[in-house]
Amino acid sequence: MTSTPPEPLIASHIYPHHSPTSGYGQLCGYLPGRKLLSTDELFGNAGEGSLRWRINQRLFDLRILRESRHAKLLHVLYAENHPSPLFPVIRRLNPAIKLVGTFHLPLGYRSMKKSLAMLDHFDGIVALTAAHAEEIRRALPGKKVWFIPHGRTFDRAHVDPDVSARNPFFDIVTVGSNYRDWMCYGQILKLARPHFPRWRFHLVGGGERGVYWFGKDPDVITHPRLTEEEYFNLLNSARALLLPLKFASANNALLEAHSVGLPAVCTDLPGVRDYSVGTTRFFTDAAGAVSQLEQLAALEDASTSVLRTRTREEGRRFEWPRVAGEVINIYRELAAAGD
Repeated sequence: MTSTPPEPLIASHIYPHHSPTSGYGQLCGYLPGRKLLSTDELFGNAGEGSLRWRINQRLFDLRILRESRHAKLLHVLYAENHPSPLFPVIRRLNPAIKLVGTFHLPLGYRSMKKSLAMLDHFDGIVALTAAHAEEIRRALPGKKVWFIPHGRTFDRAHVDPDVSARNPFFDIVTVGSNYRDWMCYGQILKLARPHFPRWRFHLVGGGERGVYWFGKDPDVITHPRLTEEEYFNLLNSARALLLPLKFASANNALLEAHSVGLPAVCTDLPGVRDYSVGTTRFFTDAAGAVSQLEQLAALEDASTSVLRTRTREEGRRFEWPRVAGEVINIYRELAAAGD
């Protein structure tokens, strides 16, 4: 195996709904090579899904096509965002190129046929959960597939492990809208309401459905888009992250909780297990979620502080430099295979 990986070309999207230190695009800062960002194109800051955003995506595809003509290796960090025909054209223009793609969504997110056709163009495939990697290996047994987790920045200066001990409420934060199990969330509220008056539920970024169902609930504090400082102050002051989920791949909310030492209570799913630490608690129904939250609420301040420190320290296995090292090893392996 060669000791020096080929100089890669990295193509990534930066999403406006991610905080400045969140999202898979952060990996760019820890990898060698040249970086292509969708935000550098015309309409790069357009709202996701808008006409300008769609124009931006196609302009970005053209730039990738142009810049990859002389690259030895191209790593596309959000492979599903690109049309399948882009990749055979890249190969036609540069037959020697190695193509690496990170895939975030399960097979069949469009259709199984289209997903497999796209994946077949790649020399190396990165999956963000072990289950997804195994799914791809079964479907395409000849492909090189790796499970490498999503990462997170942990060097936050304003982390305060003891701030929650000064909070008279037991604050529970739920973040995000994608694949959230709102039915279970409502059942948790119903079970907790009569027995735990000191519990406060915060809903951040719940999207249209979350706000529609719980925006007027007296026990739920819904937050508009928060600045990064406001968001992490909320995580710092809370006692638990609550994630009722229907499906889980890489989860920014869970990683963000790890980075400030906030223990998480999550639906028991394989994708969550991949990103859990020793303090993560699991449930299969609303009653189980309430039971886990009740156990956290009963902890003394000293135990809570120890729990937060352990959460943060164990979560450091997801720091970006460690993740980037695994990705760079892929580049080396593919380069060696082509020697």
